[in-house]
Amino acid sequence: MQSRWESRVPVCVSSDASQSPYRLVAFGQNPSQFALTNELDDQVRYKVLWHTGKNYQRRDHLAPSVPSSRVYGNAGNCQSKPTGYIRVRLNKQDIDKAIPAIYQDTLVIMLSPL
Repeated sequence: MQSRWESRVPVCVSSDASQSPYRLVAFGQNPSQFALTNELDDQVRYKVLWHTGKNYQRRDHLAPSVPSSRVYGNAGNCQSKPTGYIRVRLNKQDIDKAIPAIYQDTLVIMLSPL
């Protein structure tokens, strides 16, 4: 039995300047935590992870409205493959406890140049 639900989205980070350093900042509709919310304000929390590096093995947990602890550099022009991917992870127990409804959130990922 799977203990979580997750989805990942490939991302390309590219710029005109070679190796431009940046941090990531993630925002959801709730400023203090990542959470899906229904019409009654019931919530299901989720985690946001950023994967980079060779074979995307470097993983960083992102916190809401907090710049990533790691500084990243431009990984190229993205013609051959994405430079990383964002992964959203929900705990299956939290999903199972949630009342049936439509839950939603808006996740925004921003690059913060240094």
